[in-house]
Amino acid sequence: MVSYTIRQVQDGLWFVDQSFSLYGAELGIRMTVIRLPNGELWLHSPVRFGENLAAQLGEFGPIRHIVSPSKMHSLFVLEWVAAFPEATHYTAMGMTLRAPGARLPTTLSPAAPREWGGAIESHEILGVPDLNEIEFFHAPTRTLILTDLLFNVVEGDWWTRLLFKLNDGFGRPAVTRIFRRFIKDPVAFRGSVDRLQRWDFDRIVVSHGAVIEHNGKVVLATALASAGMPLREPE
Repeated sequence: MVSYTIRQVQDGLWFVDQSFSLYGAELGIRMTVIRLPNGELWLHSPVRFGENLAAQLGEFGPIRHIVSPSKMHSLFVLEWVAAFPEATHYTAMGMTLRAPGARLPTTLSPAAPREWGGAIESHEILGVPDLNEIEFFHAPTRTLILTDLLFNVVEGDWWTRLLFKLNDGFGRPAVTRIFRRFIKDPVAFRGSVDRLQRWDFDRIVVSHGAVIEHNGKVVLATALASAGMPLREPE
């Protein structure tokens, strides 16, 4: 049986957390679930599939939108696409995932699809072609949804703490050393992350580590400045 926890944060916004380890370090993994204005569910970066989990989410609404937000976050997505073939699978540029019997995925463009009802905006982070990570903003809850741009691992065993300290990413929201190595065009990257500050977010959801519940603009600017990539002053 798949182990998970579901937490409702606000009306129409849930987090699903599971255990996930990499090289023996526990970093956890999080799926964000949003109920769109038409009642359909939008899943960001799916965690491991489980019948019980799918059934519980189905109580919140029909699953119709499944998002693979970067080339690195697709480990479990085909399990969900196969279970919900009527859903649209959205992928980052350059991804070629397709579940047997499912429709071809839809590549995300700079503008969010109309099917999302204007509730979610999207923006691609340029200059990181090996990831092509796309970030999202849910205006009704003022929530910025990131994937690997920020980690916020603040607890763990000695090995997890050591590994993330070496990666310049333990105990605080951080742009890790590994992520920085993926940046190929710093100018394009800087322009992209500056664009995120135009959104009126307060909360930041990360895929690995603790959710940042408040002061998201300051947190993002501080993390990027600490990594040597300062933004303009938060609005």
